[in-house]
Amino acid sequence: MGAGCAPRRSLGPSRRVSVTTAGSVAGVLAALVAGGACAAGVLVPRRQVVIPALFVQFVCAAVLFSSLPWALVIAYAVVGGCACGILATTPISANSAEDSRQTDVPSGMSFRLVAVLLVGLASVALARGVLGSNATLAPGVPVGAGLLVGLGLLQVGLSEEPLRVGSGLMAMIGGFEIGYTTVESAVALHGLIIGVPLLIALIVAYLLVLSPAGSDTAR
Repeated sequence: MGAGCAPRRSLGPSRRVSVTTAGSVAGVLAALVAGGACAAGVLVPRRQVVIPALFVQFVCAAVLFSSLPWALVIAYAVVGGCACGILATTPISANSAEDSRQTDVPSGMSFRLVAVLLVGLASVALARGVLGSNATLAPGVPVGAGLLVGLGLLQVGLSEEPLRVGSGLMAMIGGFEIGYTTVESAVALHGLIIGVPLLIALIVAYLLVLSPAGSDTAR
């Protein structure tokens, strides 16, 4: 055999195990970061925290879309950036009355912290019970899906402000999409679901602009 026809080296079993382990660790880390960002939006429900935390959730959820084509993964990240941009550029006057509106929903930090811990643990346990039967599933998928769905639902339940409710809905859709990729491979259906957060962001911005409280503030 000539010098230019050297045999091609293949990855050994140890190298394959290390690559698989690194992917699993990255998936779990992305799931935990997404859950932490969603929890931050619940614990500190301010615009300056909710919107950046929402963008982090989009990026981490895109990392967990391992079974989707790269085009859809990139499209989801772009849609998330556009949705956060829409919410961030909503006029301040329409959003300035968020913290002044009085509601009957409990808002203490201790209550929110306990709720985040309980709902987060319960959601992860439920997601692992539903999705954990698949032996080929990455460990971070059920964790990310459970945290985003559970904490997103908690964020929706603890507030009636359009921005917070909208961010909670987008977190729930992201968690649902993470889990749904494990059972459905139709690209068209996933593309439709991925575009929903952009529609929610437009509706939230519209509600904030037309908010009576925002109109009173702008006068």
